[in-house]
Amino acid sequence: MNVSKKYKFIVWATAGCGSRSCLSTLVKIGVDDLINMNENFHFPVTGSFTHQQGIPEGYEDYPIICLTRNPYSRIVSAFLDEKRQFLKDNPDFDYSFEYWLNKIYFTENRFPSSQSDFFVEEWDKFSNSPKYFIRMEHMEEDLKNIDILQNLDFCDENMDAHVRINYYANENEFDEYVGNFQKYQRFYTQEIADLVYSKLGHYFEIFGYSKDSWK
Repeated sequence: MNVSKKYKFIVWATAGCGSRSCLSTLVKIGVDDLINMNENFHFPVTGSFTHQQGIPEGYEDYPIICLTRNPYSRIVSAFLDEKRQFLKDNPDFDYSFEYWLNKIYFTENRFPSSQSDFFVEEWDKFSNSPKYFIRMEHMEEDLKNIDILQNLDFCDENMDAHVRINYYANENEFDEYVGNFQKYQRFYTQEIADLVYSKLGHYFEIFGYSKDSWK
């Protein structure tokens, strides 16, 4: 759990959703007390943020900001990261996106219990749920629309620093980008998109992404 006591909010920095850019931006625009409550690290002075969800004791009334991303895009990002690691250890064997979805990602030992992948499934056990969402594809707009952040410094210099330019693009040799965003549409057919939506349709509804946004 990442918390600002000064501005009284919690950030759930879900993995693969632009968390490095977003948390760095929060610090840049004035949230200078952002702390990883799990490790007692002030970000970025003494350590890094955490992807773990939760509500620290004593902060139950703090609103929660949740970072998110188009599920079609987020899944492709996870696939490419895992494929890169797999090929390092198994250079003579490769697999397709469709194979990975059916044989690895949506299998019983992972779906829906792996909270790094299927993080919404964990929300029922908490006393509070997110009030605000920051979509990776609309990070600047969503940051500026959060009322508790209205008095912070959204000047061009701060937005250019981590939001308008993706400095983390092309970290993986399998990545392809259009501008600042992963070219995820190349992996989808209607059949594959239907599989993803059949498993994660409620993610699209919660975060406001279209069923046809893979096109």
